[in-house]
Amino acid sequence: YDTRFIYIQKDQEVYNDDYLDPQARQNRLQRGLTDCDDVMQRTITNKSIYPDQTEIDYHGWDITKAIKHLNEMNGSIVEWVYSPIVYFDDGEFLRRAKQLLCAQKRTYPIQNHYKGMAMSHFKDYLLNEKAVNIKKYMVCVRSCLLYKWIEVNLIESWQPLIQVDFRKVLDDLEPYLDDCLLKTVRGLLNLKKNKGKDELCIKNKILDKFIDEVLFKSFHDEDGLEPKPRGFNRLLDHYFLVNFENLRF
Repeated sequence: YDTRFIYIQKDQEVYNDDYLDPQARQNRLQRGLTDCDDVMQRTITNKSIYPDQTEIDYHGWDITKAIKHLNEMNGSIVEWVYSPIVYFDDGEFLRRAKQLLCAQKRTYPIQNHYKGMAMSHFKDYLLNEKAVNIKKYMVCVRSCLLYKWIEVNLIESWQPLIQVDFRKVLDDLEPYLDDCLLKTVRGLLNLKKNKGKDELCIKNKILDKFIDEVLFKSFHDEDGLEPKPRGFNRLLDHYFLVNFENLRF
């Protein structure tokens, strides 16, 4: 199980309007709060608690780091926010996080995230290989399809901002992609499920052509074309700082 979470430090004095300011960071370090307080990550396998050797992967971000990445439209936090599985929600964070993301009215940071992920997997695991790791192949294909989903989303104005359920991604893209491509993707998905993530498979020409079209078609970096929003400090001030007394640990 992959468990992602946002946490609030019990020492609430560390939270102030200039939390991310270099001087504020230095003050925090002097009080013994290191970078480890910004990210908690652990993989746990405990046979005494989990007799079936179930493995749970925990990864959590401090709330200010999370909001900083929301403001930057970091692909990881966007997927966390729009995950179809939510174990716990205080009733405010997800709602306000989605407001901040949608108010930005831009998608290129997320597209760049998926394109970059696909490119790194292509170069590291697929290039010049005939037999490839199924999981790595699937990550590359999924990233390219999510890139296309966002592209179509700009036309259709779907909600949510990103679709985390991969089978729903394929359903949404069905009118826009070749049937043979979609059938091949579903075949790779079933292969990964049945054979395991560490198994190898032979690369498919249909999938490779699609990856090539997404990664190497000419495109312009839009980063300088749209103004970056200034919602970060306002969101912190309005809720995560002013209303900390309403949050319970």
